[in-house]
Amino acid sequence: MDEVSRAIEQRMADIIAEELSSFVEWCGKEWTLTKEMAAKDPELRELTGDYLNGYNAALEGLKLALDSYRDEVGP
Repeated sequence: MDEVSRAIEQRMADIIAEELSSFVEWCGKEWTLTKEMAAKDPELRELTGDYLNGYNAALEGLKLALDSYRDEVGP
């Protein structure tokens, strides 16, 4: 692979990594549920506090999962 192709490949990998990081951050802000939010939504109202805590922990785990993936596979 020539130098230009490697540079393009690296830049694309950087762009994808940046977008994935932005997505994970967005998920944490936009999809985290509070008890107040759940109380207002009929579909969520029935969920237990433990379920909400687990759901939110899974969202928080996205960043760790992405970091682990990068460590194992690369950027």
